[in-house]
Amino acid sequence: MISKFFENANPTSRIIKIKAKDRSVWENVPEAMRKEIIAKSDAICKEPWEDLPLSLYQEFSKNGNRSNFQAKYFKKRKNLTTLVTAECIEYKGRFIRQIANGMWSLISEPAWVIPAHNSYIRDTKQLESPLIERPILDLFACETGEILSLSLSLLEDELRRTVGDIFIQDVKYEIRRRILKPYLTEHFWWMGDNNLNNWSVWCTQNVLLSLSCLDLSEDESKKVVKTATETIDQWLEQYGDDGCCDEGALYWHAAGLCLWGSIELLDRMCNGKASEIFNEEKIKNIGHYIINVLVDDDIYLNFADCSPKAGRLGAREYLFGKAINDQDLIDKAVSDYKKNYDEKYIKKTATPEPEDENYNLWYRVLEIIYAKEILGLKTKALANKNSFTAFPSVGLYIYRRKDITFAIKAGNNDDSHNHNDVGSVILYKKTHPLLIDVGVETYSKTTFSPERYTLWPMQSFYHNISNFGPFMQEAGEKYKATDVEVAENSISMELKDAYNKEAHVESYKRTAKIFDDKIEIIDSVKCAIKPTLSIMTMNRPQKSDKGLSFGSWRIDLISEDAISRDDIDIEEISISDERLRRAWPDKLYRTRVRYSNKLIWDIIA
Repeated sequence: MISKFFENANPTSRIIKIKAKDRSVWENVPEAMRKEIIAKSDAICKEPWEDLPLSLYQEFSKNGNRSNFQAKYFKKRKNLTTLVTAECIEYKGRFIRQIANGMWSLISEPAWVIPAHNSYIRDTKQLESPLIERPILDLFACETGEILSLSLSLLEDELRRTVGDIFIQDVKYEIRRRILKPYLTEHFWWMGDNNLNNWSVWCTQNVLLSLSCLDLSEDESKKVVKTATETIDQWLEQYGDDGCCDEGALYWHAAGLCLWGSIELLDRMCNGKASEIFNEEKIKNIGHYIINVLVDDDIYLNFADCSPKAGRLGAREYLFGKAINDQDLIDKAVSDYKKNYDEKYIKKTATPEPEDENYNLWYRVLEIIYAKEILGLKTKALANKNSFTAFPSVGLYIYRRKDITFAIKAGNNDDSHNHNDVGSVILYKKTHPLLIDVGVETYSKTTFSPERYTLWPMQSFYHNISNFGPFMQEAGEKYKATDVEVAENSISMELKDAYNKEAHVESYKRTAKIFDDKIEIIDSVKCAIKPTLSIMTMNRPQKSDKGLSFGSWRIDLISEDAISRDDIDIEEISISDERLRRAWPDKLYRTRVRYSNKLIWDIIA
């Protein structure tokens, strides 16, 4: 799709034109942002650059813990990007020595691949330690290269004056050895394979950035462009024309948004080829997806591993919106950027960021150099969202009525970052979650292993769907919804194929009807095993004569056999996992309702 636009290009690798010495750019940084970044860098200068010992690396293979290694790994990278931006802003040379120390620390690491990604074949057991002679290009090896390369692109002359030319040569050598050589000589799964995901464009974007400090030969540059465009094309071929990200809104920032980054960088390499690409309907749909799944503020409809708190938009989203001429995306990005700026730099009320967020140097630079432009724009409310949005490529259907947002997932149980959740629903009233999808806990060795579905958030037992005794939905493409019939006020689907044959589900038809004052869901079942409906909520339920009461809203339960209080079990789930606690309180609730043959549940909010 995009390769044709770059077929006759004469690429250059030097795609980052801005330098720290370009003072007209950096002197326009808003004062509150300037002070905060410099203050943080002053504090970082008092900290050591920690080593990452083998014992820490091997924790993942020994006990499945990836968090301890990654916390230190990402902290180093985040500290370095902060120091680089501070030096660019202040430009007094105060941080150069520490920047060099940070870069030295990174090139002194035996490998940049994290333990959880340390394998050469997709979905195989990770090696206990990295094979140094054969570097692996995973997400964060590529981003480490990006950080080092942009540090040089911005501050090469200043670093050379302070620590010498050999240091510059050493950094470039490591980027060539660890990024360029494997990129041109190896074939990693994300470069082109079945079931591609966000890795394809995320890695491609950061490989292009990693090479921006190098003087590539004409042959090398052409090979890089060819490899990058072929990867993107294969990724796009597997992406639905409707633009839906099957990994969810959180991962769109690493998927659709990195598509923009990759094309933008290729455009720079090839001296202007991208404008026509951004006019393609599919690219526009990919950009607008994030608006379509928005509930409000930083809350998004979440399926799979996605969290409902999928993050606010910023400078990259603003630039993507400009590229595809999407005013809604522009307006949302401007509004979110201003909220973030106010909380972070003015009120100083922002929640502290995890170490594994906001460490990418290119992203940080864009946030800084576009600050004045974005802050100078008027904040506009989004136009009314569509009352009905369909994403047939994934089977996601969204209905909006007044202050109600309702989503239902058809599709199959073979999404990237999949949960077994075919037929499950999510419901919000304004920004308040009524029926929820929990998301995923902090990643561990189990998360991406054959034991993935032993984790409770992945199971259909913990989604808003019926199960049958010990039988829940199974993972895989064949476990799917069929006979999906969609209208602007209703949807129905057959769900029997989502379950193992051992459950002997003859039929499980789910119908949802959307009214202005309620959502009606009808579950009709033919099965020898009595079905049990799971209802996941943030609000604590109370049993009532009609069904369930949640204070300001309720669920009326109607069945051929009257539902008694004894048919309802309410389970309190304690939430202590750090990742889940970013989105949820310390307690969630699963209500299980046993019924026969047919259950109507009316949600009145």
